[in-house]
Amino acid sequence: MNEPWAMWSPARGVWETAVSNMLCGHLEPYSETWPTSGSMRNGQVYERPTSVPRMAGSGSSSSPGRASALLPTPQVADAMGGHATRSGARSGELLLPGVAASLA
Repeated sequence: MNEPWAMWSPARGVWETAVSNMLCGHLEPYSETWPTSGSMRNGQVYERPTSVPRMAGSGSSSSPGRASALLPTPQVADAMGGHATRSGARSGELLLPGVAASLA
């Protein structure tokens, strides 16, 4: 298992990191946003293991030349009959069926 990112200090009543304060020697209190997932054992909190190795950098899995292949976030209108475009004032916007048809 990897190193814990926070440990419970019953003496101080706080979660601490593995970083020592150079002035007093205590471990630094954990003051960041608590992660949405992880595991705890014996008062030590660990990051949840990932199923694949992490990749350096950020971005999408699409190649740079295929930016048009990214699909939009589904909207309520996508579930309302399978229309290719919106109606009314936003009639020029493609819905998911319209995007899929343009990629075919």
